[in-house]
Amino acid sequence: MQEQIQLTKQLAEPLSQLQQTARHIAEISQECKLDLDPDEYVESFKPFSMDITYHWSKVLTAYQMCMIMINDVALV
Repeated sequence: MQEQIQLTKQLAEPLSQLQQTARHIAEISQECKLDLDPDEYVESFKPFSMDITYHWSKVLTAYQMCMIMINDVALV
C-alpha cells in the first residue's frame, strides 16, 4: 500500500502536465471550429490507469498486475 501512495505522488506532476496539455489541445481545437469540450476532454484521461501502466512498464508478471488491479478496485 505504501508503494501505491508514493507512486501516486510520483505521478502527480506528469498527470498535471498531461491535463494541461489536453486542455491546451481542446482549446486550440475549439478555435479551429471543432466540437470539443475542454472539460470533457481533460476528464477523458483517467488517472487511475496510470499506476497499472507504470507497473506494466516495469515488466511485472500478469499475476502481480492482477493483484494491483484488484487492490485498486477494492479501494474505490
